[in-house]
Amino acid sequence: ELTGSTLTVTSLGKLGGIASTPVINHPEVAIVGINRIVARPVVRDGLVQVRQMMNLSSSFDHRVVDGAVAAAYIQRVRQLLEAPGLLFVDPRDGPASHRADEAGAPQPGLRPPLT
Repeated sequence: ELTGSTLTVTSLGKLGGIASTPVINHPEVAIVGINRIVARPVVRDGLVQVRQMMNLSSSFDHRVVDGAVAAAYIQRVRQLLEAPGLLFVDPRDGPASHRADEAGAPQPGLRPPLT
């Protein structure tokens, strides 16, 4: 039995549901429900294609978690599920490099490396 967690991930997909309203387990502050994967028509590059799609359902205790933060978290989870290779990329690395001039000062417009 695990204790001290702040978020539960639950899977209702095997039961066949495509949407749910998961209930937060006290004293945690959030729960994310993974629902069933189903074939759905989607438009890609102007063409209707059949894709495997899955809904994520979530509940957050807004006394603790701001709604914008919760939405950003769920969008990031979605992004990583759609492209798992992103797990191996540092999100701080963008198109700009972290080069510095000879004195070690970051170039204008470039983010300095984290220490």
